[in-house]
Amino acid sequence: MASYCVKSNDGYVEVIFEGEITLEESFDFKEEVKNRINDLHIYQVMVNLEGVTFMDSSGLGMLISLYKEVNEKQGKIVFFNVQDYIMKLLKLVNLDKIFLLAASRDEALSLISQA
Repeated sequence: MASYCVKSNDGYVEVIFEGEITLEESFDFKEEVKNRINDLHIYQVMVNLEGVTFMDSSGLGMLISLYKEVNEKQGKIVFFNVQDYIMKLLKLVNLDKIFLLAASRDEALSLISQA
């Protein structure tokens, strides 16, 4: 079963995804996370993908949608702790050239803090 958590911190939001992100979850997650970010009015976003055990194309679409939402608000989004197979998917569709990617939470925090 998939789940997510949104934590607001000092100046940024951290989103933690876990489990299998497929068509069933991706639409709801996308809308709920977007609404939560907009409610907080914080557009510096870190997305932890460490606990994701599977992601299909709908999950990738969710990540793209979150990326677009944050960019439209002149924010910044960093994906971190990306599993190897997800990284392969990102590279396959050239999203690794568009997304800000970090190996760790500390690196993501550093990237999100840069102006």
